[in-house]
Amino acid sequence: MGGASMLVVRAMPLVIVMLVMVLMLSATMGTLTRLYIVLQAKDFLMMVMGQYRCRQHHYADYH
Repeated sequence: MGGASMLVVRAMPLVIVMLVMVLMLSATMGTLTRLYIVLQAKDFLMMVMGQYRCRQHHYADYH
């Protein structure tokens, strides 16, 4: 019994460090995901605006 509890005491700091690393990684991934979504939305908006502008130019050329 004494050996098992000693093993738990020795493993505890490692478990805590692993948990902190996983939490930091998940927070980083969440931030990157949000940033990616924002960039995608921005690109989509630019593309739509660009197409709209092109249509306006074509309209002006024909009329």
